[in-house]
Amino acid sequence: MEYIFVNTQTAPAEESTAPVFKETAVTYENATSQIKSANIEGHTLIKARDVLNLLGKEVDWNAERKQVIADGELLDIHTEVYDGCAYCYVRDMAGAVGLEVDYNPNDKSIKLK
Repeated sequence: MEYIFVNTQTAPAEESTAPVFKETAVTYENATSQIKSANIEGHTLIKARDVLNLLGKEVDWNAERKQVIADGELLDIHTEVYDGCAYCYVRDMAGAVGLEVDYNPNDKSIKLK
């Protein structure tokens, strides 16, 4: 008699490495916008186009270098792409366009100045 053992257990699902995105209030001058962002080890990854539009910048994308362009200038900052959208760390992006970041931990909002 021959026995055949069949594994009926399924392999555990792989953990997703994609960040969990939520809406964050970002304020610049007197305008506030809800922008998709994610917390990555205490740093805010935020949707580049929406922040730069809030700042009044014309936004473009350099596909070859995978970098964001603001008002014709290539931003030399780390960029990640999720679901076809470019995300950058908010402090890097603010620094690249000459702004500072104030983070309010109480309501988890961001103010650019």
